[in-house]
Amino acid sequence: MSTRLSPKKRPTTGSPVKSPSKSNLRGGDEQVVQEENHQLQLVIGDRDVEIERLKISITALNQIKDKLQDISSVADEHKETFNISEVKRTELHTTIIT
Repeated sequence: MSTRLSPKKRPTTGSPVKSPSKSNLRGGDEQVVQEENHQLQLVIGDRDVEIERLKISITALNQIKDKLQDISSVADEHKETFNISEVKRTELHTTIIT
């Protein structure tokens, strides 16, 4: 007598694990995409605020530069006037002494 062994079935445990359906994955993916989109919008908003702040800083620095250039040009004019005055004074002094 030959005895054939019947294949044994795997034992089952509790309820079988179900893989998520495509609709659940889409909903999860959509939620992830929406959250990433929200984070990117915040980053873009922060970047825009930083750009505006830098523009304001550049404008203020340009105004300061313009004021410094004005002061420098006035100082150059005074220096030139002073040098001319010194030359005239020296000439006058020379004329008086001789």
